Amino acid sequence: MNGYRFPASARVLLLQVRKKKAVQAHEHGCVVTQLGADPAQVASHNVLFEKVPTVARASAFDLVILGGAADHSVCNGDEDGQDGGDDPVLPLLELAGGLFERHRPYFGFCYGHQLLGRAFGGRVETVHPDEVGTWDVELTPKGVLDPVFAGLPRSFPAQLGHHDAITELPAGLVSLASSPRCRHQAVRVPDQPIYGTQFHPELTMDDMAKRLSDSPDYRLEKPLRPSPEANEVLARFARAYLR
Repeated sequence: MNGYRFPASARVLLLQVRKKKAVQAHEHGCVVTQLGADPAQVASHNVLFEKVPTVARASAFDLVILGGAADHSVCNGDEDGQDGGDDPVLPLLELAGGLFERHRPYFGFCYGHQLLGRAFGGRVETVHPDEVGTWDVELTPKGVLDPVFAGLPRSFPAQLGHHDAITELPAGLVSLASSPRCRHQAVRVPDQPIYGTQFHPELTMDDMAKRLSDSPDYRLEKPLRPSPEANEVLARFARAYLR
């Protein structure tokens, strides 16, 4: 964002659900870039190989981000364990609830967005066909007035690649944006710094091309285009909620 500087004292916890180290590193780099942060300010924590942090530990950070997960689904996860390949979704749901109780800043994209929907009692389902490529998302009336999205065009391009989606919005969330195949492209908890986007605000067009090259199970359905407005969203969130 023009004129915005990420706070030098801010510390971010990036929770990752990535099997491939190259994709994990790429996601970390993309988040750092779009926040405008120093790499050392963003601590990466892969919940496939490390236990999900406690609420107390996560709350010590100024912002918690939960990213994508090409190989895991929020629709699954009935195991309590987190090592040896067990699904981390249940402890992540507990963490999301704890951050809500403490009013801590949270931003989830893709998997992190879907987890937010499930944490508040919504329905998340595998949807067909997928949305893969650069799609236009449109702000809802509440999105137009939202502190993060206000000032963006009513409709703007964003990078998408997902199998699952929030199909029924729970009472505790409001919808801020939609797309042709996904009614809830962006959501938030009213009066709290807790947001989710189904689209990938961390990915530019070139980043999306790289991500697709690492995800052969995704079939491109829309040509890739630049997504400058979507790429402002993480920095807009930080400007609105990190002091």
